[in-house]
Formats: sequence, structure tokens, C-alpha cells
Amino acid sequence: MTIEKPGEYGMSADAYHADPCPTPALSSSVAKILLSQTPLHAWTASPRLNPNYKRDEKPAFSLGTAAHRGLMGEGADYRILGYDEFRTKEAKAAREECIAAGLTPLSREQGARMSEMVDLARDFIEASSIGLAFDSARHERVFAWQSDGIWRRAMLDALAKDHTIIFDYKTTSSSADPHAFGRAIANLGYDVQAAHYVDAVQSVRKVRPRFIWIVQETSAPFAVSLIEATARVLEIGSEKLARASRMWKACVEADAWPGYSREIVPADLPFWHERRHEEEEAEYDLASRDGDPTQSAISLDKLMLAG
Repeated sequence: MTIEKPGEYGMSADAYHADPCPTPALSSSVAKILLSQTPLHAWTASPRLNPNYKRDEKPAFSLGTAAHRGLMGEGADYRILGYDEFRTKEAKAAREECIAAGLTPLSREQGARMSEMVDLARDFIEASSIGLAFDSARHERVFAWQSDGIWRRAMLDALAKDHTIIFDYKTTSSSADPHAFGRAIANLGYDVQAAHYVDAVQSVRKVRPRFIWIVQETSAPFAVSLIEATARVLEIGSEKLARASRMWKACVEADAWPGYSREIVPADLPFWHERRHEEEEAEYDLASRDGDPTQSAISLDKLMLAG
């Protein structure tokens, strides 16, 4: 399938990830690469620019990918294989065969976990204030639009029928605590993704939607939380996105995709490391003045390991 004009579309994940826009389009994932790495990395991650492009599905993400399919009813399908682990030659071969068929392989234990996760997430959402909106939402909707002279594209996990809420499902091996999620937003570029998706709906449907993350832990008790992107999160995400868009446009027009600088660049220590070093030196000096440096607040074992 190819896209000829801006709009909302239904298409397979494979068709979307092939980038069906008239010219290479900026996605949120490529925007995050531009911001955190270099244009060369962004070129490598673009299916339209890199002739050797291949999607890299990490085994560590298998459980989350399958849970996404189970909860949303869309996305890459999965297969539960009859192995407790993928350590034997036979099990590894079965997993590779599954991946080659476009399926997400799960061990027996992962399959049981995934089923429990999906059931708990469904119950949690159904009992929440967004239950009705999520139940009638449309899933895996593709948006393509033009902004600042470039094409942009996005595939949304779920969008409320009236276009007023975007739902994005995230799984985590750490915590779904809403009060700790800000770190994930900052570290993983979720603010850029949220701003990109909101732009998509606003540009095509002329509605500015709310953006809500459905976050679930991948270990018992598989806790779930609902977290909304604040106006400030979206503002910062939009500012980052504007910078990525300018970079993308310049690189596409010049067909130039530079990596890191060829100049010799001095590398310094991060501030927190310098501060810790200064504190440790002060503690050691104080203990030395007291006559026994081995009894300082920094143990001898720690000093030996640091050396």
C-alpha cells in the first residue's frame, strides 16, 4: 500500500514500517534517533533510505510485543512454543523458525505470563474512567501528514472513536509507578513520541487529543497504571520534535547523513562523577589525618576495587 495524500489509514504493521509515504517520512522512532545519536544512525533506521534496512526485534521485547497483540488485538502475532527456555539447539531452532514466519516466539512460561498480563490489564482498564473509550477505540491506526516541508508518519496503538484520546501501551520490567514514570519519559524519548502522535491527530482530524500511557509491569503482580502526558511534557516533546524535523529536512534535501565529528573532541567526566570523587578524597584525607587511612568512610576493599 502507498500513501498519496495526508490522512488516517488502516494497514498492516509491515506496510507501515516500510514507509509508504511519497517521500521518506519522519517517524517518532527516527526522530528520537536523530536527537540522541546522529543523522547517519537515522539513515540506517529508515526503510526508505537504507537499502539493507531490517527491523531488529530483540528477544527481550517478546513478552511486551505479545502482550500488546493480546490487549490491542492488533500487531505482530505470537506463538507459544513447547519449551520452558530457549537454550537447547532444538529450542533455538524453533524460535528462529517462528521469527522467520513473522511471529513472536514465547516460551511456555512467557505464554502464561502474557495471558495473565492481558487479563489483568483488560480488567483494570474496564474498571477505570477510560474503560468505555478504550473499549470502542480503533487500534493500530496509521496517520500520514505534512509539516514544515516534510512528510511525517505514525502508527497509534489505539485511538478513541471520537479522536479525543490516544492510548499507548507500554510494558516495563521495572515499575509502573506513575510517580516514577517521568524518568522513563526523559530517558526513552516518550515525550517526543507523545508530541508526534498528538500532532498526527491534530493535523489530520483537527482535534487535539489527550495522550494516555497504559503502563504494565511484566512480573507479578503485573500492576497497571494510567498516566497522562501533561501540557509541559507535550511542550518539551514538541520542541524536541521541531529540532528533529529541521535536521531531517536538511539531511533529506542535501542527501547528507553525517555521523560523529571527524575532529578530535575532548571527553570529560560527568558532573556527578567529579562530585563523588571530591567527596571520597575529602573522606580519605580526613581519615588520614586521624592516623589510619584504612578506617576511613571508604573501606580498603572499595579503594582496591576502584584502583
